[in-house]
Amino acid sequence: MSYRIRRSVQAILLAIIITTIFSRSISSVHATGEGIQVLRQTTEMKTPLEITFHLEVKSDMEIKDIRLNYRNGHGGHWNYSYLEFDPDYNVAASFTLDLTGSNYIPPGSNIEFFYTITDVLSNDNLTNLTTVMVMDPRFDWRSTSVGNITLWWYDQPDRKVKKVATEFQESLVRLEKTLNFRLMTPINGIVYSTRKEADLALPYTSEFIDSNQIFHGFAFADWGAFIVAGLRDDIITHEASHIFLDKAVSRPSVTLPAWLNEGFASYMESEPISVQQFDWSRRYDKPLTSMNSVTGTPESLDYFYKKSESVVSFLFRVYGDQPFQSLISSLNDGLDLDSALVTAYGLDRIGLEAEWLATDQIADSRADKFRLGNWVFSLTSAVVLVVVVVLLVQTGFWIKQRGSDKSKSRT
Repeated sequence: MSYRIRRSVQAILLAIIITTIFSRSISSVHATGEGIQVLRQTTEMKTPLEITFHLEVKSDMEIKDIRLNYRNGHGGHWNYSYLEFDPDYNVAASFTLDLTGSNYIPPGSNIEFFYTITDVLSNDNLTNLTTVMVMDPRFDWRSTSVGNITLWWYDQPDRKVKKVATEFQESLVRLEKTLNFRLMTPINGIVYSTRKEADLALPYTSEFIDSNQIFHGFAFADWGAFIVAGLRDDIITHEASHIFLDKAVSRPSVTLPAWLNEGFASYMESEPISVQQFDWSRRYDKPLTSMNSVTGTPESLDYFYKKSESVVSFLFRVYGDQPFQSLISSLNDGLDLDSALVTAYGLDRIGLEAEWLATDQIADSRADKFRLGNWVFSLTSAVVLVVVVVLLVQTGFWIKQRGSDKSKSRT
């Protein structure tokens, strides 16, 4: 599931004000070391998900304020918080940042930060920029890199990790080819062994969805991270596909509808849609024009995903990869979704749905290849069987003939 962390208009305005204040303060900055010495600077991850920043400094002049400046390691506006302490020449202070709820930051994210240390004469001293990665401290994490994506996992046999990594590598090759896009930024994939163990690290969606554990994966393109429950190629590929698609659609103002986003991610999974799933996709009564977000009951959500995958699969089976790449280019050029669809396929959403409904085949080229592969395998098996039978008959005839010749020679 693709997940965007939404912020209110007030929060955005506050961020602009904070950035302005921060930018102005830099003009009076002195380099750290002119009377300021950092004795200790550490971070500590805690459960439930939070991170504590520790700083210990001493100065030739009394220290009045210490401000922690932090932001997404992939860029964006700066946030800040003041550390609490009594003014002194030697200061040890800390600040704990809650990473849940409205402040949610997913595991696998990088936070870059530095401190602004202000003395009694209002001289500002900046510490060096530092990056810390958010990780769940409950587990002993290990990592495996596949391209620009690092998979973080625990309590898994090396053999299984290697197998999944190999499968995922093949999925990445297909993903890059399908989008004609190469991901250049590093991505962290956090792999929990079970959905229950992942609960504390997942964002809140709704009481109903969370209590029923409907979603087993979340992608956070802005943070360059995704979380999955289960070491499987299909779910890892699904969440990675969300990030690939988000990065390929680079225009900030573009928000893809859920049917296109989820449909593409489902299409890129290793298993093709089945005949039964294709039939199920027809039962979802909402049109594409009303499928902009993922909502509903567990049953309707299942139909939503099946229809989304079926429609996107239809696009690739009938038209191939290039028109989809054209669709992305048109969106990046500023066209709205219907106009971009018309440019790429000659169809808007209503026309696309009508064509999809008119087809009576499984809308997935990989399914066709799968059936073709089975046919070739069956034909090959039949040929091999015939050859074996012929060889056995010839061998039997040869043995019988040789026995007859020996009998004649003895006579």
